[in-house]
Amino acid sequence: GIKGPLHDWLRCGGLADGLDTLAEISQSNDPTASLGSPHARITGVQLQLSLYYVNKGVIDTLHDEQFQGVVCYARVTALPVWTSRTFTSVTQLPNLGSQQTSYRYRHTFGVSASVQATGKFVYWHPERLLNAVINSIVILTLPAHLIRFLALYGLGLLSQIYLNALRTPLNIYREFQGVSARMISAGTSYRSLMKTLNLQTRKSQRATGGMNKNELLHCLREHFTEDLEKDVLCHEDIVKMVEVIFSQLDEDGSGVIGFEEFV
Repeated sequence: GIKGPLHDWLRCGGLADGLDTLAEISQSNDPTASLGSPHARITGVQLQLSLYYVNKGVIDTLHDEQFQGVVCYARVTALPVWTSRTFTSVTQLPNLGSQQTSYRYRHTFGVSASVQATGKFVYWHPERLLNAVINSIVILTLPAHLIRFLALYGLGLLSQIYLNALRTPLNIYREFQGVSARMISAGTSYRSLMKTLNLQTRKSQRATGGMNKNELLHCLREHFTEDLEKDVLCHEDIVKMVEVIFSQLDEDGSGVIGFEEFV
């Protein structure tokens, strides 16, 4: 441990001269020598010992000592502050022969000491380094990119199929022909469906302008007759289909699906 007389501790804190000033003043003939702030011998001292522990880091060198273990740097700070304490000592208690009581009261100034320990330690942790590398790889989505690269270039003929499907060239003329053909097919189907509905019901009894929910429900029930008979679907399922179709095709909210909305 660290040990030494109080005078040496105060000298480390820079107050050794302050303690000797009172003796110098008593021997001086100068009347102004006692003027100024009170001295440490009168007021008292707050002595603070700060301990700072560091180790010999692997990457970051925390100290330059030849010792390879933990090093402690001790710093002493002495502050001249008012540090007082009171003591009361009873010297005589009342007894059968006398009721007198005497005591001694003392108000002293001295040194109060405190210790504060801090430090910094650096160690090598391979597990934490591996954990940081794995987290970085996951955050950067490297596994997904690696799987994509293997699927496109590392599976032989299957990779060639994937690559050709991914790099399908855009032909605006072919796309235009496909959209036109689908529109014509949808228009033909709509006219055929409306013609069938007109034959089943009188024109005067139908709402003009398109197909309503009841007519669409009737068409779907005819197409899913086998599923309804086998209890694969029920009537409520067909009704939900009608609601979904109308929510997507009935753009104007008129309650019927017109030709333009169907196509």
